[in-house]
Amino acid sequence: MPSTAELESVLFRHLTNRAKPALKHPTHSSFDLSEWKAVAASVNKDQLTDRDHTLAQAAALIGLHNTILRQDYTSNLFAGFTPEQVLILAVARANRAFLIIREKALEEVENTTNLATMEGRHVDLGVTSQVRIQTSEEVAPTPVDDTNTSVIDALPHWFALAIAPPSGLRASDENLIYVAEHAGAILSLEHSFRSVWQQALWEPWKIERNSEAGYLMTSTDPELKIGWRIWELREQMLSFQGAIINKQFDRMNPNRFLREALPLTVTAINLASASPLLTIAPPSQEQASHHRMTLNAFDDIYTRRFAEQEVGGPSITPMLLSRVMLVLQDIVSLALPSDTDPEEPDWQSMRRLSCSLPRECLIRAISESLGVETVIATACIAFLTSDPASDLQEIFRIGVWHRPLISMPDGKHLLVIAGAIMWGSPIRQTERWLQRKNGEDLEAVMDLWAGNDQAVGHECPQAVPL
Repeated sequence: MPSTAELESVLFRHLTNRAKPALKHPTHSSFDLSEWKAVAASVNKDQLTDRDHTLAQAAALIGLHNTILRQDYTSNLFAGFTPEQVLILAVARANRAFLIIREKALEEVENTTNLATMEGRHVDLGVTSQVRIQTSEEVAPTPVDDTNTSVIDALPHWFALAIAPPSGLRASDENLIYVAEHAGAILSLEHSFRSVWQQALWEPWKIERNSEAGYLMTSTDPELKIGWRIWELREQMLSFQGAIINKQFDRMNPNRFLREALPLTVTAINLASASPLLTIAPPSQEQASHHRMTLNAFDDIYTRRFAEQEVGGPSITPMLLSRVMLVLQDIVSLALPSDTDPEEPDWQSMRRLSCSLPRECLIRAISESLGVETVIATACIAFLTSDPASDLQEIFRIGVWHRPLISMPDGKHLLVIAGAIMWGSPIRQTERWLQRKNGEDLEAVMDLWAGNDQAVGHECPQAVPL
């Protein structure tokens, strides 16, 4: 990533509150291009650089399209719904997408494996997250990890509209699955505009005119872009490489190479009762295998050095939170329905898809499964919960990957984002947990890693070249 000095320009200073007047970003509802023109006119032309030109281009294009999108599509998108219903639709749609993406990914992995076997080739299971799937006939195949990420990263836009939906009437027979998919397509576009703007603002990108495709965002430093992508994929592969190898060794010599599984977890859920009934018992063979492999992978990520650092109050550490996530994964696996397309989707089926559960139910599951006091389990659930009504700014800034539980307006129920829990990168999760404690851009974390051996209790490793 470029330094702030490399990004410096007249408009950049006004956009980042380094100069007055502050300029509203093109994704802001009150964006006014005339304010930008006034700032540009207030300085000598020779002070404006190519970077100012790129920012102005991006702002004009994105601001215009955002205005049209909001006026014609999002302003009344959820008219007639309550805040609770919008949140349920949001998470239900994300969870349904996760189930479909996972099914298509498993099919593609099986096809790829069978083809490789026929041709006598090996398959690298470490890159299964990059298997490409086609979610519909209208779109090109994309990596499953990117597809799942795009769905979850768009959720803050749903949450913003859930705070105060406009009044209106809804058809009694409308298909809620269709409503959710329609809204998802629109808000995904809104999120795309925001992503493009963030790239123009903070990264070495520029806008170019293309006779065939209109305007394109292109990198001014393709090698840097590729390098960051390689680093991301490298870290993901390394985090599971050791776990995959150890799993093979574990088959020959059980319980020697992999970490022990959780002693207890949720093994069954009865959702037919007024309050869900949980069965907490020793994990099944499948659950235990998943526990051991996930904990082994956690040991291999670079943030493992900070596993015992308190991030959410006394005793709330990444090590404990990683175990909480395992219990939540078991709960999600049991609570989510297998049918992603019910014939008559009603609010009961949408609640099931959104994995709506009482907060107290999750607290008890964590307390009894991990053998921790109720006050600790309560703090863990609170730390992992995002509240759109009060945390919207933070949710937009760093997402919900590290806080995948969504608080409902009644405060008593939580929705669970399956794609963030089941597919979320442990690196991304622990980085965000540490980020909440140590700083906006993980500088404090990296300072600890690079320069404070006493804090981590190990010598700092040499950098590994790409």
